[in-house]
Amino acid sequence: MSSGKFARLLILSLLSCLFTHGTAKGSGLTVTMGEVILRNLQPGSTYHLTSLLNFPLRLTYSGTQPIALRIAPVVPEPNEYKEGYEPIPDSAWVTAEPSQFNLEGSSTVESNVSIAIPDDESLRGRKFIAYLWSQTSGEGKGLSLGLGAKSRLLLSIATEKSTAPAPSPSGGTMDFELSPPAANLQNIRPGKKIAVNKLLRKDFFLVNTGKEERKFKLEKIPASSLDMTPSRGYEWGPEDTVIEVSPSAFSLKAGKRKKFNVKMRVPDRPAHYGKHYQYLLRATPQGAGVSSGILFRINLDTRKGDL
Repeated sequence: MSSGKFARLLILSLLSCLFTHGTAKGSGLTVTMGEVILRNLQPGSTYHLTSLLNFPLRLTYSGTQPIALRIAPVVPEPNEYKEGYEPIPDSAWVTAEPSQFNLEGSSTVESNVSIAIPDDESLRGRKFIAYLWSQTSGEGKGLSLGLGAKSRLLLSIATEKSTAPAPSPSGGTMDFELSPPAANLQNIRPGKKIAVNKLLRKDFFLVNTGKEERKFKLEKIPASSLDMTPSRGYEWGPEDTVIEVSPSAFSLKAGKRKKFNVKMRVPDRPAHYGKHYQYLLRATPQGAGVSSGILFRINLDTRKGDL
């Protein structure tokens, strides 16, 4: 069955992440797929994320020594399970092409990720978790520096067959980005309204990297609406936190970027002092076709209460 046929694909979470394993001084490996949620997938269908959404797995190596890099799908370890999700029955559901690179030094490479759901009706209504493990392999002429980055894939199989037309593979749904992908705030006093951009002395942009003018929407999204867990060491912030994004809707020509501002206020209650909160904003392209979005993460540490 062709890519995306009889399915409506929804991607909710595309987060950059950085994991380093080992002690390679001055070296790091970054991937653009941190956590990806795919919903309403149809048995018997194959989904090519690059052609369908213009969203390849992009890996950036920052280092001076040559390395051999390998990408492989893996079944999660027990400590990586997620409530409500089963470990993927077979890692062969997920493929990356190319899956091996020899890098001479700092560089960025791309791999095309595909997800093939077996034609098995017993899969309907079930949810699966899998990982893509990008790591130095120690093969070829590259050195093994102990670098690695994991991307988590959350796959939800549709409960019913769909008669919806297949989305266009050339739709370019993900041809936009947020810069930077996150904001980190420290020692914030609950009850005080803050202008995030001004406090960080940093501009936030949505960049239209596509070839057409598009309309976009920026909004706060409740964590409870996503099958996600906050980053380690954080908890989801109170849902009654006030978050204002401006502008929240706009048109953007191809190749242009739009500055946006964020203001927020954590409720002033004793329970909110000395906390490590995480909030999510979502940027969504408007119009027909595949529905998708990129998340902007706000990590906020509140100040400790008076002793």
